[in-house]
Amino acid sequence: MYVASTVAVVSVLHAGVFVLLARDPAVRSVPVQRQVMVATLIAPEPAQQVSMVATAATRPKAASHTTRRANAAARSSTGSVSQPAGPVAPGRARQRAGDALAPPRPVPFATAVERREAPHDDAASGVTPTQAASPAPPAPAIPRFVAHPECALVTPDYPPQSLRAGEHGTALVELETDAAGRVVAARIMAGSGSPRLDAAARDAVLASRCAPHVENGAALPTRARVPITFNLDE
Repeated sequence: MYVASTVAVVSVLHAGVFVLLARDPAVRSVPVQRQVMVATLIAPEPAQQVSMVATAATRPKAASHTTRRANAAARSSTGSVSQPAGPVAPGRARQRAGDALAPPRPVPFATAVERREAPHDDAASGVTPTQAASPAPPAPAIPRFVAHPECALVTPDYPPQSLRAGEHGTALVELETDAAGRVVAARIMAGSGSPRLDAAARDAVLASRCAPHVENGAALPTRARVPITFNLDE
């Protein structure tokens, strides 16, 4: 029954369509206009060129900001440091100009010379004229050579080793005395052949004493040579 009702409805719809077509047999034809659309393809630019263009576009802005900041800082520093000076009187302006053009005053040279040539105060420096003019000590007198001096020679000690070894001989010793006759130096001029005997002879001469040598009422230092003999028989 459901199928029969569906077929009846479809038949009714078809009948209605035929009726409408019968009333308006000529279907109006509406002309269709074609519209042509033209599209132009633009190739994309490389990323590097785009970044360069963007950088070039931002540089003028950054430069303008930097210039504005520099101008503002210069204005603030100029306003804080350099204050407009007040009006200067004509007389003071001429005086300043004259001082600037005037040559520098020379330093008096005579004052420096006078200071250098000023005498030193001996009392302030602590040096007396007597100390400054004190003569140099006289040079020591050269000993006068005496062939036969008046000396009391000390008998030398015979070294025990020389006695056991049988050493003997004579040593020639040169002595020097001061003005008072004291023996101040002694040296071996000719050895005895034994260093021990020479040392004993020198020690004996240094322990001796001579009479002062006087010439023209003045005692003089002397120089003389004396033999010292070592003999096993004595």
